[in-house]
Amino acid sequence: IIGHSYGGFEVDYIISQSNLFRAAVAGAAITDFVSSYLWTAWGGEKPNFWHYEFGQLRLGKSLYEDYDRYLKNSPVYHADKVNTPLLSWAGEQDAQVHNYQSIEFHLALRRLGKINTMLLYPGEDHTLMNSKYQKDLTERIEQWFGYYLKGSKKPDWF
Repeated sequence: IIGHSYGGFEVDYIISQSNLFRAAVAGAAITDFVSSYLWTAWGGEKPNFWHYEFGQLRLGKSLYEDYDRYLKNSPVYHADKVNTPLLSWAGEQDAQVHNYQSIEFHLALRRLGKINTMLLYPGEDHTLMNSKYQKDLTERIEQWFGYYLKGSKKPDWF
């Protein structure tokens, strides 16, 4: 399973709730609804509240009206249930989803002894624009799935 942005969140959430997939890749994922709710995207005109209450995440209530729902939907609070090897990545200068979201999930998985690798691309935003980094990410995703799905040799960077 693979996803980016909202799709990255879905990947992280799915692997925290299911063992259906043998390997996963999540890019620029929201992993903690509480901290992200209380964040303002760089250069944004408004805080993230709207995004959670009425936007893409459609929770319909504020953090303070339904705190449990925010926790239940945050993959970071379910990291102990993850058994799927995860490759996550983010741009160091992501203005839409702070890279700490991916870093926190990575550190939670690492602390729990789960299989995961985190890639942080310097100077990159929500999507990778540097062709060198695009190529690097593509190759690493192919190697990740190659190892976990096809039995290819394990690369040194894992």
